[in-house]
Amino acid sequence: AKDPEADFFAHYRESYNEIAQALLQDAAVAISRDLLELLKLVDREYQALKGPGHLDNTDLLRSCCDALQHHSDLREAYQQQFKLIMVDEFQDTDLLQVAIINELSRNQGANVMTVGDAQQSIYRFRGADVEVFFRHRETQRTAHQTHRALSLPDNFRSHGEGLKFGDKIFSQPALCGEEFLSL
Repeated sequence: AKDPEADFFAHYRESYNEIAQALLQDAAVAISRDLLELLKLVDREYQALKGPGHLDNTDLLRSCCDALQHHSDLREAYQQQFKLIMVDEFQDTDLLQVAIINELSRNQGANVMTVGDAQQSIYRFRGADVEVFFRHRETQRTAHQTHRALSLPDNFRSHGEGLKFGDKIFSQPALCGEEFLSL
């Protein structure tokens, strides 16, 4: 026999959870709208302080990318000038920088070599995304069957005890995910 009180409380918990989720979603929408308005305000203020005719780093990158994308003669001249392209600290690039590299490269990046260490990515605050590093590596593997990713696992700059300590802390998947490379 079914317990009517158990059914009542099960229904109550289910209804409570549905209402709580709806309230959380409504609050999230309101907060998102407010945050978007704040970001627009900050951007307007930043643009005003920057003033007309002044460029920041992102403006320069956008202008460079636009010029390469829309002026084939310019793009081709640079493609011919740069026979090989090497990008160091690739873990700290963003999609705009990768777009520029792609415009400068030839044969889907066959003449590009990147160097980076995903664990040393430190420029997220300016838009760098370590996932760009991983996606680029996979894109190159797919585009070029002869592409090789070399691993240089030896560390000659740090003491062994410090490396062991770092491994013990950061090798926990909850902290660094599954991508952690032993120091």
